[in-house]
Amino acid sequence: MKQIFKIAPFILIIVFFLFLRLYHLEESLTVGTDQGMHLLEMYRLYTQKKISLIGPVSSFKIDGRQFFFGPATYYLPMPFFAASGWNIFSVSYFMIFSQLLALLVLYRVLKTNYPRSNLAIFFLLIFTFSKISVDYSRFLWNPNLMIQTSLLLLSVLISLKNISHQRLKLFVGGLLFGLGMQFHYAFFPIIFICFIWLLFTKRLTLINILTAFLGFIVGFSPLILFELRHNFYNFRTFLAFIIASLKGGNEASLYTPGYILQYYTLPYLPFIYLLVSFLLVKLEKIHKVLVYLLITGYIIYCLVIILPVPSNGFHSAEGWNYHGLQKAKEIIISENRKDYNLVDLLTGDIRAIYLRALLTLSQKPPMTVDEYPDSKYLFIYSKVPIEELLKGSLWEMDVMKPLNLEEKWFLQNDIYLYLLKRMPKKAKI
Repeated sequence: MKQIFKIAPFILIIVFFLFLRLYHLEESLTVGTDQGMHLLEMYRLYTQKKISLIGPVSSFKIDGRQFFFGPATYYLPMPFFAASGWNIFSVSYFMIFSQLLALLVLYRVLKTNYPRSNLAIFFLLIFTFSKISVDYSRFLWNPNLMIQTSLLLLSVLISLKNISHQRLKLFVGGLLFGLGMQFHYAFFPIIFICFIWLLFTKRLTLINILTAFLGFIVGFSPLILFELRHNFYNFRTFLAFIIASLKGGNEASLYTPGYILQYYTLPYLPFIYLLVSFLLVKLEKIHKVLVYLLITGYIIYCLVIILPVPSNGFHSAEGWNYHGLQKAKEIIISENRKDYNLVDLLTGDIRAIYLRALLTLSQKPPMTVDEYPDSKYLFIYSKVPIEELLKGSLWEMDVMKPLNLEEKWFLQNDIYLYLLKRMPKKAKI
């Protein structure tokens, strides 16, 4: 009975972890361009039995070139995605449960290495109720996977004792370095900081460094092979980007600090939360009641901002979420039109990549993004009345004009789906 009471708080926290991430998952799901592209690429690679050495493309451009991240973003969730029959929520479940697994590994390591303190439980509480960790656990995006990687990396670093007899852990640490760099190059500072820490606190020998480096080579191997095959395309693109940025080139300019913070800080979250947990352990020795009040206040604050059902998906247009997309998909399938294409005039994703992915996974794909001039029907969703939309100028619509409104359906929150038919052009007199 004592053992049950001892593990009850731990079990309760795990229940909260899953509840906070699965509660209103459909309403909160991010349904953006990147997510649609990830779904389509995983489906393409699996169905065509292709092997790719590169993954998602970066958002930064220089002279028409972009650099690529690694393919681990596709291959890690792919088995779950395929086994589910291409259910998009299987990808979210993969993200949530992989984060939970990595968190439990670190919890176990902290509990083993600091058995007489509340460090492990403090970290578990802070991470579980963190709105950032909740928000970025529900959807697939390559920067999000850096959180899991950092959790596992911390587990390796903390568990290192006699480093000369733990080369396997050094290899795993190097492997995680490589995986982190596959997900996003923002992981590089983590590698640099960890290496310096290991160098000065663990007195790395040459064989230790080579062991970790071998792990990195394995973890980063797809991109290394890509570079060797393509004349160091990524490296040269990145170098050109840095040079243009230093010169103040417009095309190479960085995004706003707020945008960058959305994902550049993700790999640091576990490190920050662990530091806060250490501070709470120190404070607990001075004023235990204050620590418990602080944690209680933190949990209440997080619940207040996490629990309300959002009106739109995370990082999605106001009033727009998965339910609207699902309804649009069902309408388009039921219409059973041939030679149709899509336009999104709601979110900025003009070519409706996420809806395109849903329809492709349902075996009812639209024509490609290069085939607007050959399309016969056009489905458009927007808050703007169709009369106004037809007055505007947009290549995807202009190449099909004249267009005639065939049908109109309400989706959600003043958002409508329109079906337009291409009409014969009037002969010139």
